[in-house]
Amino acid sequence: MIVIVVFIELIAAALAVWGIANSSAGGRIFYLAPWQLWATCAILQLAIHYRPPRPGPRNAIASLVGLMLLGSLILEGGPLPYFNQVLFIASVAVLPQLWLEWSSLASTGGRALWLLFVGLMALPVGYTAWSLANIAIVQFKAERVARGEQYCLLVPKDNFQYFKDPASVGNYRIASGWQLSGSVMFADRNLSVDSLGGDCCQWEFHGLLLTHSNKLFNWSYQSQRFDMLSDESRRKLDLGGVSCKNA
Repeated sequence: MIVIVVFIELIAAALAVWGIANSSAGGRIFYLAPWQLWATCAILQLAIHYRPPRPGPRNAIASLVGLMLLGSLILEGGPLPYFNQVLFIASVAVLPQLWLEWSSLASTGGRALWLLFVGLMALPVGYTAWSLANIAIVQFKAERVARGEQYCLLVPKDNFQYFKDPASVGNYRIASGWQLSGSVMFADRNLSVDSLGGDCCQWEFHGLLLTHSNKLFNWSYQSQRFDMLSDESRRKLDLGGVSCKNA
């Protein structure tokens, strides 16, 4: 049954890559994320299901999942794109299976159906958990980088609109709470020269942090932190008008 779940997740990963390829979100490097997530989940799900029936392997897998979850929170980037997000989603996704396989339900007659249900819900549960956890992660990293200064957090205006008004690209609004969740705090598209009528491209950031002393930081999901933007970068990206007052 777990093999069927892994195969269905493979199809979901392929569909996600296809969706990314047919949009302007994320860039080419984002294509790797669904495959990384599928491979990580598949390895963990198969290992949990086919582990030798001894306490040693079971404890080793549980420790590995715990270390992955911890690492996703404290590390800032990794060897692969979107390393933190993949670790977090995968480790949370397999927790229900860990509980099911090692609980009394594992010996009941409906075990196969329970395993199918838990397996199919794994990625949605993991993604939802990461999206909500991103609120706390962003707020924690914002406090660290601001170092006691007053600041505001900003996200792109009119996010996730298919026919986005080019005039709104590069404009930001103040964000807090739910607006910092991973499913919302995301720059969905970068408009090209043809749509903007300029000589380059207008890039949007997933999120910005502006301090009282006018320091501007860009939120990076790949490093899971706020990176400071230089004055030259702000000038080239036309971010000089970003403000906590009129955002």
